[in-house]
Amino acid sequence: MRVLPRFVLFMVLPLWLFAMPQMAKAMASMRPAIDATFVIRSNDLEERLLGSGFRFLRPGLAVTNAHVVGNESTVLIVDVHGAREVATVVARDPVRDIAILSVSESDTYLRPTPAGTTDLGQVVYAIGAPYGVEFSLSRGIISALERQIEANVPMRMIQHDAAVNPGSSGGPLMDMSGRLVGMNSQIADGFRNFIGIAYAIPTEALVAAIARLEQGGETDLPRMGLRTRPVSPKVAAAMDLEDRSGILVDSVSAGSAADRAGMKPGDILREVGGRPLEKIGDLAFALEAVAGRPEFEVIVERSGREESLTVTTAGETPTSAVRHGEPARRSEYGFDETGMKIGSDGWIDSVTELSLAHYEGLLAGDRIVAVNGVTVVDGLFESFRITRPVLLLVEVSDGSTKHVILDPWARPGRLRPVSGANVLDESVVLF
Repeated sequence: MRVLPRFVLFMVLPLWLFAMPQMAKAMASMRPAIDATFVIRSNDLEERLLGSGFRFLRPGLAVTNAHVVGNESTVLIVDVHGAREVATVVARDPVRDIAILSVSESDTYLRPTPAGTTDLGQVVYAIGAPYGVEFSLSRGIISALERQIEANVPMRMIQHDAAVNPGSSGGPLMDMSGRLVGMNSQIADGFRNFIGIAYAIPTEALVAAIARLEQGGETDLPRMGLRTRPVSPKVAAAMDLEDRSGILVDSVSAGSAADRAGMKPGDILREVGGRPLEKIGDLAFALEAVAGRPEFEVIVERSGREESLTVTTAGETPTSAVRHGEPARRSEYGFDETGMKIGSDGWIDSVTELSLAHYEGLLAGDRIVAVNGVTVVDGLFESFRITRPVLLLVEVSDGSTKHVILDPWARPGRLRPVSGANVLDESVVLF
């Protein structure tokens, strides 16, 4: 058996003795944070896992990602003690992927870290429900600050390597004192699984977004009607540009704000609203700064000369911060509207492709034996009205039986459950 040299033990032991109390203190700080965190599920009979969320800033306020709640007006939240309640989605910012929930008042809520205290290499803890494993705690460090992940979104994210996966969206990222560093939102590069790169919305940006939403401020960026690209070395050389700052205009939509201002394909955007544009991501922040203004100035370079143009945005920016109500919901359906042609004895003669019955796995040749526990009799399917999800007992081709729930109101895609379908673009996936 190999024995470590004494000098190694003398070096390691003090570090271990120092780290253990720090770790114990951090774990104690995580317990209130876990109490403030909850799992978000769809507010229906399926109760599908959508993501995570947490109480923040004050009693009665909670936050999550906008992509977690989708277009729903209410969601079911469940805390670590099993307490369940229906939360109301009171406002959302789909551009920055933030939603505000109204929840029951509690003295257990997360506080933000003091401004300027987040730093590279700082130890952080992520809380969430990765793959449905609820209230999981993972540990990592901050890998980078101020990462702009999407060029058209005015948000600089915190990159970290605490393990997160589908189901962790909307969960908190904490420091060792149990204060909020950010809200977990994305993982990198379309991998469906965590590969050591995760992104969180910084606390400062989250607090600013909450204030903007509560005050009814603009969340969308002014719609310019532009398609742009970076000024690459080849573009700069071809256009004989002295430097690569600015943004190249690829196309201008007819009748758009940019078109009315006189912008043309081939222009180089230099400034928007007085803010210089060095790289393509700067445009989102410049447009954020002028959001709500009826007009602003744009500087473009055209044929080697700079020109000043006035962009008028009145009527170009619809507000999407708050959703009031939903389309009318049908109160009942007939069996013939579920995509099945059924004989009086319960035999399924045909199933329409992509219908509700097809989606639930019913096939021609199956036989419906009972509906809601009642044995099928002649005339049942002609007279029966589906006013709530129904439970079918079905006999399949091999003689075995299974139960199938038909719910016409739970259309595929009505919510956005955590899955590989939540793809924001080719480089980042919402989880």
